[in-house]
Amino acid sequence: IGRLFVDGGPSRNKVLMQMVADILNHSVITSESTDASARGAAYLAGLAVGHWPDLETVAGLEPHDAPLEPAMSPAVRDAAVAMWTTAIKRSTMPT
Repeated sequence: IGRLFVDGGPSRNKVLMQMVADILNHSVITSESTDASARGAAYLAGLAVGHWPDLETVAGLEPHDAPLEPAMSPAVRDAAVAMWTTAIKRSTMPT
């Protein structure tokens, strides 16, 4: 995975986003606004019609928070993923 940008309501929850970074073992970059998906669509439209010359220009338009870096130890991460996998299996088992 390259840079992982997140947006939307849940992205404002720093605890949740730290959990995502920890479980994925990858930094997560939150947007300063929760409507970044709509803004991204507008940026792509602007690129398509030549309003912006390239992706680098567009990338400089959106302010982002500092990346949240993974802080979970590998042993704790493995246990958390195993617990999550078990929960998914239990919730999808036929009754």
